[in-house]
Amino acid sequence: SKVKESKDIYSVKLNKFVGRYMDYILTTSPTKAPKGKNIKENAIDALDKLIRIDGFEDEYIFSALRWAKDDDFWKTQIYSLAGLRKKSPNGLTKFQYLSSAYDSTQPCIEEQKIPVFKVENDD
Repeated sequence: SKVKESKDIYSVKLNKFVGRYMDYILTTSPTKAPKGKNIKENAIDALDKLIRIDGFEDEYIFSALRWAKDDDFWKTQIYSLAGLRKKSPNGLTKFQYLSSAYDSTQPCIEEQKIPVFKVENDD
């Protein structure tokens, strides 16, 4: 089935990213690192759903999380990747909030699409 295929495509990339991310949290904030069973599986599952269900691209998620780990506010909010799809009372997920903050720090994507030449209007 299609869903199974996409899970397979992402598993290696997600496994690698989540593994590195968890190592980073363990190294930099050992007391804040999530503890318990299935932490890695839950993190991969959350990122997989951000991709498959919520429509985010994997590289975008990785970039946003790399940015967040250096942001004064967000670095304290993302010790656990499993909670990224948790919804706040208004229905937005934690990742949607993070994504919005990340986007506001990036150069405007629209500006990058402006063609190098201008087409003059024939009046």
